[in-house]
Amino acid sequence: MDGDSANVPIRSVETTLRLLELLRERDVAGVSELAAELDVAKSTVHNHLQTLAMHDYVVPEEEGFSLGFRFLDFGGHVRARVGELRQVEPKVREIADETGEICQFFVRDSDVAVVVFMEEGMRAVNTEMRIGARVSLDSLTAGRLLRLFDESADGDAADAETLNADGYLAGDEEYIQGLHSIAVPVTKTNDELVGVLSVAGPSRRLRDEEYARDVADLLLNVSNELELNVSYTRY
Repeated sequence: MDGDSANVPIRSVETTLRLLELLRERDVAGVSELAAELDVAKSTVHNHLQTLAMHDYVVPEEEGFSLGFRFLDFGGHVRARVGELRQVEPKVREIADETGEICQFFVRDSDVAVVVFMEEGMRAVNTEMRIGARVSLDSLTAGRLLRLFDESADGDAADAETLNADGYLAGDEEYIQGLHSIAVPVTKTNDELVGVLSVAGPSRRLRDEEYARDVADLLLNVSNELELNVSYTRY
């Protein structure tokens, strides 16, 4: 950029990052396809991919290139360095086992909700969500709760009243029709937000008042337990 001594963003780095994003979206893609999508020369894409392949970030396939397993190391490192999250993972499994539904734990990263942990119970529906997925805050109940907790002035009154009265937020998911969820915040004793626990399942089940209350109570109990554990456990 003219007059900008920092000279950012660096175009070649942006090309690499966009290549990786496209491979994540498409699973496998060839040089021609990627070059057309990025509107750059095939030789440029080929050089980027070969460099990434040398370091095991991408893997050559018959149909093109795909992401390599090396990215698992990065994801595992990010989760492991936040010691308090170690307390959360087994609780997500417990909730999924007890409810039979999908249980997820989200944190906020800028303007998106990120799935840090996820487990599926015996009767869980397929949501095509995965660990590491980045979802708009406004597209799911957990995201709205993350926004509501951090920016309560921007939350709508109905959601705020529901959370204040019962300690949880419930609503229909917008990213999948017919999916309903219940979410609770996980905080430390000083009210610092750690993340949001959520159970999602078919609306016909989670709209049942008695069942929804049972799920909410389970989430609230786990949230309370985690509040103590993450606040007073040394790592």
